[in-house]
Formats: sequence, structure tokens, C-alpha cells
Amino acid sequence: MAVKSDIEIARAATLKPIQEIADRLGIPSEDLIPYGQAVTPADLEDTDLVFVLPMVDHPSQRGDLSVYDEAWSESEVEALQAYVADGGLLVLTNSAHRLKIGSQVVDYNEDWRSLNALAERFGLSYRFGTVFEKLFWVEKNSHPLVDGLSYMELLPGNVVPLRLDEGQVLAWADGRIVMGLMDHGHAGGQVLALADVGLLGNDSGWPPSLEFWQNLAQYARAR
Repeated sequence: MAVKSDIEIARAATLKPIQEIADRLGIPSEDLIPYGQAVTPADLEDTDLVFVLPMVDHPSQRGDLSVYDEAWSESEVEALQAYVADGGLLVLTNSAHRLKIGSQVVDYNEDWRSLNALAERFGLSYRFGTVFEKLFWVEKNSHPLVDGLSYMELLPGNVVPLRLDEGQVLAWADGRIVMGLMDHGHAGGQVLALADVGLLGNDSGWPPSLEFWQNLAQYARAR
């Protein structure tokens, strides 16, 4: 029996309205934000944790980058900045490549700098360069987010290194910052910056990465 390719599986699939899927999962319609809809302060109210995924523009089949040219609007940046200033926990992620099916590196992401429009509001930025090591070492006992961890796994070549004006470095790889925590505002708001979105999808299933996400969930609840 021949194994179907990814594109064959995708073409054979029957797409369903996202609201139908949300209904099955018990997600109210008011909590569903459609792709392309701007983030507003109302969307962020009473939210314990907000993840920001990398900006990745997908060109058209003819290579036209403008078709999907996306960027954070000023109103969205201000909404997220206000969310953190009011005590929220924001997690920033970036990616040097476009990824497919979890952690498969595809092509170069020329839009990795776009996240700096938001990141720089908190005194940090993503810098040119990468790390080709697969493992990175955490600063032991430096923060509850990394309790019990010695190392975690990266996607080699997918790291976008961090620069922190201040704040706490939680992890390094090849002499570059790959995880940092910044305080913002006077209400306990914080920004956790990750240098590789691949940390969200670890194909190896190693316990250290799982433990980190458990730490993050517990930390977000306890704040």
C-alpha cells in the first residue's frame, strides 16, 4: 500500500467551518478570534497567559510576498503592551524558518524581524544569527519556570537569538540568549521571550520540554 504524501492528504481532506470544530470542543463563539481579525483589549481581558507566534508571510505560488504581507498594527501592539502593563504574562516566540507539521524546517523566514515591533516595547529584541546546537542549558534554580531542568531541545538552525536590555536570562546556547524574562509595568506584568518556536512542538518527546511547559502552566496560574 502506497503512503500518501502530505499534499495528497491535504487535498483529500474535507474542510469544516472553524466554528463547528469549536462547538465540538466546547469553545464559545465569543472566545473564537478568526484569522485576520485584529487583537483588541477586549480579547485580552481576564487572560492569564498570551502566546505570540512568529510572523511568517507565505508567498503566493508566483512568489508574490505582498499577498500575505502581515505585520502587527499599532493598535494591536498597544493592546498587548497594555495587557502586560496591567499584570499579564506574555510569551513571545520566533522562528528563523517556516515550519511544517510540528518541527519540520522548510524555508527561510525573512519576516523574523517583524516581531521586534512588539518586542522592543518591552526592552528586548530578536537579533540576526542562529544556533546550530540541538541542546541548550538552562540557568539552574534561577526561576520557577526552569525548576528541575538542566537542558532542553532546540531545532538546530531555527533559533533567532535574543538581546535583553535588562531582565533575567534563563537559558543560553552557544553563547547566545535563547530564553529571557522581562518585567514590565508596576502591576507584575512579565514577558517571557523564546528564541525558537520549535520549543512548542518537540518531536522527540523528551521529558525536559514537557516539564518546562508544566512549569509555565503552573507559574501562569499562580501569578
